[in-house]
Amino acid sequence: MIAVHATREVVLGDPRSLLPHEVEIFVVRELRKAGLEPTAVKVRDRTRASDKTGDYIVQLGCSLRIADADRDVLIECRNERAPIPASTVEALHAKLPDAKAQHAMLFSTSGFEPNAIRTARTLGVPLLAVADGKSAFARS
Repeated sequence: MIAVHATREVVLGDPRSLLPHEVEIFVVRELRKAGLEPTAVKVRDRTRASDKTGDYIVQLGCSLRIADADRDVLIECRNERAPIPASTVEALHAKLPDAKAQHAMLFSTSGFEPNAIRTARTLGVPLLAVADGKSAFARS
């Protein structure tokens, strides 16, 4: 993947290089860089694809301070080959009551389909695209 900035090229690494055991640290660091302070972070589930694609899903639960109140947040991190569809955003949002969370957040290493972005805006689910897994992990 190549990002062009002004007149110089910046070569980005593979976003899918982020390993399942690095996800929790990566998410906490990224949230802190955004000015949020996650607490009580727990891995709720780790699922690997049964095939040899390297696809996986890591689900985290944490508490975030939002608008002067602590809110429970369900965070799903998806490392998959295909962009995330709207149905995935809807399914994550539907898990909120069982997770006893008020908010959901979705990280993806493959980006999001346009309908997923529209659905996320409607449901209030922040979407975060991982641009370079290993470099972002190392720098954060």
